[in-house]
Amino acid sequence: ACSPHTQENNKAMIKWRAGPDLSKLPSFHVAMLQLACCAVVSEIGFYYAHRLFHIPYFYKRFHKIHHEWIAPIGIASVYCHPLEHIIANTTPCQQGTGCH
Repeated sequence: ACSPHTQENNKAMIKWRAGPDLSKLPSFHVAMLQLACCAVVSEIGFYYAHRLFHIPYFYKRFHKIHHEWIAPIGIASVYCHPLEHIIANTTPCQQGTGCH
């Protein structure tokens, strides 16, 4: 026979594996609206951060690295100075997550 301690662990594991309470999730329409808002906020944030790095002072110190690639391939979009990566690539994405 199982000890009471083992039975408690089994109940806790079953409860944990059952997942989150789905009744607390937003409706489909609310989730789509939140997704759209997050996308808009992220895109606007990235656009203005990227424009900031095209100011001559920032361009020659940070952003020029990004323009060393002449071929329009995906990896070129994230090839940048670490400071630019934090300001232009990471921060706008984090701002978008605050929409909901």
